[in-house]
Amino acid sequence: MDKKIEKKRWTLKKIGIPLAIFIVISFFLIKLFFFSGSHSKIYIKKDMLNISKVEYGDFQEYIPTIGTIMPQKAVFIDAIQSGTTKNIFKESGAIVKKGDELLEMSNSNLELNVLTQESALYERISILKTQRLGLNQNNLSQLAQLAEIDFQLKTLRPQYERYKKLIAKKLIAQRDFEQLKEQYDYNMERKKLFIETYRMDSLARKIQLEQINRMEISMQESLEKVRRILKDLIIVAPIDGQLSTPEWEIGQSINIGQRIGQIDELDKYKVRVPVEENYKGRIREGLKGSVDLLEDTFKLVISKIYPTVTNGTFDVDMSFIGKIPSNLTRGQTVRINLALSDPHKSKLIPIGGYYNYTGGNWIYSLDKSRGKAYKKNIKTGRQNPDYIELVEGLEVDDEIITSSYENFGNKDVLIIQ
Repeated sequence: MDKKIEKKRWTLKKIGIPLAIFIVISFFLIKLFFFSGSHSKIYIKKDMLNISKVEYGDFQEYIPTIGTIMPQKAVFIDAIQSGTTKNIFKESGAIVKKGDELLEMSNSNLELNVLTQESALYERISILKTQRLGLNQNNLSQLAQLAEIDFQLKTLRPQYERYKKLIAKKLIAQRDFEQLKEQYDYNMERKKLFIETYRMDSLARKIQLEQINRMEISMQESLEKVRRILKDLIIVAPIDGQLSTPEWEIGQSINIGQRIGQIDELDKYKVRVPVEENYKGRIREGLKGSVDLLEDTFKLVISKIYPTVTNGTFDVDMSFIGKIPSNLTRGQTVRINLALSDPHKSKLIPIGGYYNYTGGNWIYSLDKSRGKAYKKNIKTGRQNPDYIELVEGLEVDDEIITSSYENFGNKDVLIIQ
């Protein structure tokens, strides 16, 4: 009886083929894993790279901005009276002294009005002087009357004293004594009444004279103001400085309140600096900055902050500390570095094109041979336009690539040729 032989399901041949395929696929997967993607490499020419070092030095957070040179003090010139330009004494750009005549205007209607007011005031002042003269004359008249009464008494008193002695001895007639006594008593009573009248009149006269004096002073002041109206037709420099004006022309009409120029104080300047709105909470008076001019660095400090925000910026005024640059001109623009913090020591990485690609989260660091650069994770802090603070990930003097990474394809290793 034949015995059935069972056929083997797994043979070496059947096992070997899948195993070989598995090994080949695994090899390619391992190769792909280790030599592509995040663990891949790329060859880069050295002359395409910017190589820098991690530094240790002073870090200060600051923002660059453009400021405008302005005079520390500028006085605007506005027309106090209207008129037409008659004479031009100083042209725009001239250096002037306080009180210098700049421009003369004419206004015939104003001049006529001033003459009319002057005449009326002179007339009223004349009336007051006449009233004062009358009061003084009345005072002199009363004093003369009092002097006359005193003279009468001075004449009668000795005779009255003799008559009293003679009547006591009955050497004169009683009637003669009584007549003299009546004259003497009358003048005594008259003097008493006149002194009281003079006292009351003097009080009233004093009040009247004080009123007249006050009115005269007021009218003299009014007269001076009226005269000053014509003086206002001549524009004078309020301070020493440089004159800036629009183009003046003879016969040009100028209205009251019209701005006709300004005078800038010389050798004293400030810088008007616009700052982005998002820095508003960090800006305060006393913050410092610097400007590079004439191959030198000049220090500034914020002296005033303007709260109004326009088009996303607000303005601050910065004053120079110590020396001031020479040859500054109003309207000149300068580049300002406005500090937001005090300087402090820190590890620093130069700003470069890499930052836009990595966001400061990683960087390529060169090995000692400088033949390869490896991708390293880093932690950064604050930054300014030149440097970023390095918190961890690298050491001082480590060499790094700071040029753009856009062509590196996010490789882990750069082979530098």
